[in-house]
Amino acid sequence: MRSYTAPLGNKNTAGARIREIRNQRKIHARHFLAKLQIAGMDISASTLGLIERQKRELADWELRIFAEILRVSVDWLTGKES
Repeated sequence: MRSYTAPLGNKNTAGARIREIRNQRKIHARHFLAKLQIAGMDISASTLGLIERQKRELADWELRIFAEILRVSVDWLTGKES
């Protein structure tokens, strides 16, 4: 996935943390997208990029899937806990 230097959007609060933890754990976007698809969330690489740049809103059920796959809490993803 490309590196972006554009400012983050304001459509969600979890996108930056999703990207942060995915990059920390060296999870390639394609592998992550496959895990999302298995969990019932079929999105494209460009949609993942929009989410990570906080330019697309997230539904509550999507947030739960991201948290499950990344093995973090929804509260951590949304910044309610550090």
